[in-house]
Amino acid sequence: MRTGPFPDDGRMPGEGDVRSSRGVRRAAALLAAAGIAVAAGCAEEKAPEAVGGPSDRAGTSVERADLPVHVVAYGVCAIDWTIVGGAGAASADGTQPDPPPEVRVTTSAVEGDEFVLAAGGSGGDPDDGREQWQGGFNAGGQGAYDGADGDREQGGGGGGAASVVLKDRNPFVVAPGGTGAGAGGGAGGSTASYFWSAVVPNPDRDYAGPAGSVHAAGTITPEDVACPEPLGPGLPQDVAVTPGVGTLTVSWAPPANTGPNPIASYEVHAVARLENGPVDDERTCTVDASGDRCVLEVGSTFDYQVDVSAVDTAGTRGAIATARSRALHVDYSAPTPDGDPLDARGLDDAASGGPVDVTASGFRPDSPVRVLLFPGNAELTQFGSDANGEVAGSVRLPADLLTPGEHSLVLRGFDRSDGSDRYLRADFTV
Repeated sequence: MRTGPFPDDGRMPGEGDVRSSRGVRRAAALLAAAGIAVAAGCAEEKAPEAVGGPSDRAGTSVERADLPVHVVAYGVCAIDWTIVGGAGAASADGTQPDPPPEVRVTTSAVEGDEFVLAAGGSGGDPDDGREQWQGGFNAGGQGAYDGADGDREQGGGGGGAASVVLKDRNPFVVAPGGTGAGAGGGAGGSTASYFWSAVVPNPDRDYAGPAGSVHAAGTITPEDVACPEPLGPGLPQDVAVTPGVGTLTVSWAPPANTGPNPIASYEVHAVARLENGPVDDERTCTVDASGDRCVLEVGSTFDYQVDVSAVDTAGTRGAIATARSRALHVDYSAPTPDGDPLDARGLDDAASGGPVDVTASGFRPDSPVRVLLFPGNAELTQFGSDANGEVAGSVRLPADLLTPGEHSLVLRGFDRSDGSDRYLRADFTV
């Protein structure tokens, strides 16, 4: 494992972006400027891992159990990747292919990051029972990264498969496979990656570097890069989320490494998520260094991503441990409204994704007002009343909650006169 330097090219992308290691000064300032939480200290020296060998088409998951996983340790701020795709095959007349390029990039990393290493197989190799024209397979079973077959009639060799580093089940860095030799040679596996535009060529980590070997399967070699100085607490351990009725109880154990300063507190953030992304619903709590749990009141319909991190006495937030859970569901009926019906415009188009504009009054001034959808008591968002106790806002109703039948949109807050619960309700049919 090497220790810095780190890139100083004026661009510091967010988590998952790829960056070069050219012209490096200090990691701390760069990572802090990007808002990336970085673990402190230095991890134990660890030899790089090399992954290779032919693969097959078995399985479709990008996280097959037989694939290696590189887990980022405490004290690591970046990874130097050296990646080669599978080589293309020779043509039927013995013409040799050009070797695939070697991709070398540096990416930011924090403790707990996990990377699945899916190496690409070479093009057709008679030694392992394949025809010369057959394309290679990616170890992750993803057809998009397989090499293309060569043209059998023209005697073209099969293309090699791409080697792919996956993070959160998505392609992170990709090295293309080699093209098969001869007329009609198969194309190498896909070079598509979300992050190639962030790779900057330089003498140290050149994304079009020395060529890999002909006839070889792909390889993926990660090398951890240690933080140049301690930056904050490590990853909280044993994070668990216990669902209750409308609650999530989050517990944890202290980090194995606290960094240069004592831990002052723990921060817990829970963000509601649907399949198409986060919902405008975040719950937080902060406990002191002696605490090991907190209870969050949440909606009963959404899945929540729960993040736990330690904050030291210098105010540095450490690495983030993540879990997911859903509160237990209770099929609440909509409450009886107080006074006039809720003024909610756009309910007729709500099922097609249109916004619903809500206006209301009679709430305690400058107080929270929750927006709920029934049946199910699903909390969609939260508004704040103004100095006159009035509320105005817009909300979109999640399509997966709008099953055919009767529904109610409800505002719940505190009554202006006596502070009791105040409900305003608009009924509609899907």
